[in-house]
This record gives sequence, structure tokens and C-alpha cells, in this order.
Amino acid sequence: MEIISVVLTCNNVDDATGGEQLIKTIEEEIVQIAADGAYDKIKFREKIPEKIIQLIPPKKNAVLSKKKN
Repeated sequence: MEIISVVLTCNNVDDATGGEQLIKTIEEEIVQIAADGAYDKIKFREKIPEKIIQLIPPKKNAVLSKKKN
């Protein structure tokens, strides 16, 4: 429960892209990532290593992707 990095973006950068920048700046081991539904994008989730627990709720209209199991 500690904030270790912050990225400030312009309004033309979506949350998921800003989140990717955050992951790249953190040198410490990340155990879990908690975020709101704005981060529920495949592009962002794929940048998170598998060993990290993702606490990101899906959007209301989310469906399972056929690209991955």
C-alpha cells in the first residue's frame, strides 16, 4: 500500500498508455497492481508480468478474448 511512482500525462494519452509508462519506471519488485476499469485493456494487461497479481475490474460490457485462453 505504497505509491512508488507517478506519471503525469496530457489529456490525449489514455490511462492504459500512462500505466505502461509507470511499469517501466519501477525498479522494485511489484507484487500486485490495483487500478480502475480504465486500465482494463489487453495492451496494458500484456505489459504486466504474469507473476504480478492484477486487481483491475473489467468494464461492464467486457467479454472474453478469443486471442488467448
